[in-house]
Amino acid sequence: MRIVCAARQQRIPIGGDPANGTCQVGGFVQLAQINRGAASSVIAHRWPDAVGVRLDPANGPVCPAPTSEQRTKGYI
Repeated sequence: MRIVCAARQQRIPIGGDPANGTCQVGGFVQLAQINRGAASSVIAHRWPDAVGVRLDPANGPVCPAPTSEQRTKGYI
């Protein structure tokens, strides 16, 4: 999850203009675990991004602390 959070902080220039950049990660982070005989997934984090609005990496926490459920299920 930390890799996804770090990727959100990377601005990608639009049209070669670094001042006109945006991030490429938004919405939520979904973690999936597949084992023999079972599969599960959890939304580990959501950012307050709006549909149709340019992504802003400053919108919401950079990388939230893992929850006890994420630790218990081994997602982190």
